[in-house]
Amino acid sequence: MIRGDHPLNQKPVKDVLHPHGLVVVIENNTTDLILITRVLRSRCCQMLTAQNADDGLMLIENMTPDLVIVNTGLTVRDGIPLIETLRTHPNLVDIRTIALAAPEALSQDGNIDDKGDNRCIAKPLDPDNLDAVIADMLSDQGRAPAKPSLANPSLGPSTRARVLIVDDEVMNLKLFKAYLSSENYEILTAENGHDAIAVINQHPPDVILLDVMMPGIDGFEVTRRLKQNAATASIPIILVTALSGQGNKTLGLDAGADEFLTKPIQRAELVARVRSMLRLKRFEEQIRGRQLSEPQLERPAICSLETHERIPLVLIAEDNDSDALLVLKQLEYEPYSIKRVSTGEAAIREVLNEPVDLVLLDLLLPGIDGFEVCRRLKGDDRTCNIQIVMMTSLRDLDCRIQGAELGTDDYLVKPVDACELKARVNALLKKKHYIDKLHNRYENVLNRALNDDLTGLFNHGYFKRFLALETKRALRQKHLIALLLMDLDNFKQINDTLGHLTGDRILVQVAKKIRENIREIDFAARYGGEEFAVILPYTGGQDAKSIAERIRSAIHKEVIARNRDGTTLPVSASIGVAFCPNDGIELEDLIRHADEMMYLAKQCGKNQVCVSSDFKG
Repeated sequence: MIRGDHPLNQKPVKDVLHPHGLVVVIENNTTDLILITRVLRSRCCQMLTAQNADDGLMLIENMTPDLVIVNTGLTVRDGIPLIETLRTHPNLVDIRTIALAAPEALSQDGNIDDKGDNRCIAKPLDPDNLDAVIADMLSDQGRAPAKPSLANPSLGPSTRARVLIVDDEVMNLKLFKAYLSSENYEILTAENGHDAIAVINQHPPDVILLDVMMPGIDGFEVTRRLKQNAATASIPIILVTALSGQGNKTLGLDAGADEFLTKPIQRAELVARVRSMLRLKRFEEQIRGRQLSEPQLERPAICSLETHERIPLVLIAEDNDSDALLVLKQLEYEPYSIKRVSTGEAAIREVLNEPVDLVLLDLLLPGIDGFEVCRRLKGDDRTCNIQIVMMTSLRDLDCRIQGAELGTDDYLVKPVDACELKARVNALLKKKHYIDKLHNRYENVLNRALNDDLTGLFNHGYFKRFLALETKRALRQKHLIALLLMDLDNFKQINDTLGHLTGDRILVQVAKKIRENIREIDFAARYGGEEFAVILPYTGGQDAKSIAERIRSAIHKEVIARNRDGTTLPVSASIGVAFCPNDGIELEDLIRHADEMMYLAKQCGKNQVCVSSDFKG
């Protein structure tokens, strides 16, 4: 975690920060960390800190520091395995380390003594001794080793989400890039507002991390320009700033920013915010794509439905009266209804009885705690789309991670800032609105024109119209999309042996298994007869193959062709997978390649998946 007194959070003048070394400190003892910070600052060193070995190793691998200082007695994970990794890994062995250890640890473990260019210092730390050792470790470093290049990656077709980081401090660019390295994003960078706009116009990103304080045009002005341009207005913007106070947050929201983060920024929080904005953008894109692909039928009825949408309902689950009243006051003039309950059991009852859109969920509720409430809501088909914001006074990162693993959509730390609360709630209500529009009456009005009567999936005509628009968008935004075509094996035998009514029941079951094994943003259709098609946006080879295998396995294991007399026949599907633009940018070419892969799967024995990328040189 980066501390608030870190130079990165103070917008230092670059000339003053000619580094005498970049040092990563992995220490969970506050007293020792303060002492180390003072020593390093006196030597004009740049410092990044982490509280556990995993985060520390991530920083080391991505930032290539000149020196690492690590406490061997970390509570989350012992520091000794990390030191052993640094001293044995071929790419890290040249990085010098200082191990901080209690005297008893020095006598018990031979792996943390002085070895080569590495040092060990006993606790409690002596400032003079620490300063002398650091000076000795950095004295002959000379010019710092080459750090990873910030050059933008190749911009060919990619299934990865594209994130643009805009900051005039190169160290910040490197740090945020390191924080997001585990997410497999395509990272673009810019060091000022003018360059950012140029990059965006040439290579539109999916999310923008935008610093506020920059030379030339600041982050507020960049945000205003992007949001006023129809071509870029839908790109989510996360403002990143060292500024504090509600006034600056209000300025950012008024300019059109979708989110904001205040330095110092924790890696988990940054990753969570970027993921949330990506989900929001992709839901919005799918809504627009489906609206464009729908035939112009019964527009007056649709408009009538749109104008009578219900008011969103926010549920506050909070047992502390003071905290609950504060949140109620902060949201009292917002355009949604608000209810409050004080127990986890009451929260579950309320969402089952009312159309709740978002739950502000206290972690420490009496009876059923917030974690269990979240698990139950996200595990129930009736409530899984309700947005959940975990609120807690605990600053333990493990609690936030546990909440994220259970499906929490966001989290806030008490006391909650009013401006931040409104921003989080509004963003998630917008996301919930997009999710609902994928399932609401809008599509039901056009059901006859768009859907297959038997299976409920989209029909052949709508599939082709939607695929044509989706391929155009993929080419424009340089994203891969995958097309799955599948045919049920030996289906004629099932019809002839068990009857057409049984065959119809099988088609309905197969459609259900397809829906259960794809994402919200994916598109499933009955292509014709016993053939089905699935469009997977933002999906490359391995991911597409995994989804196809999941569908194939579900059909083979869970769909049963059984007649009334108990007669059964095996049910399976052969699936072919092709990609746009790799296999074709025209609709017919893409379908033809997927069809060829499907028939190859049949020739190879049926009940298989064949992916076009597996058969290219």
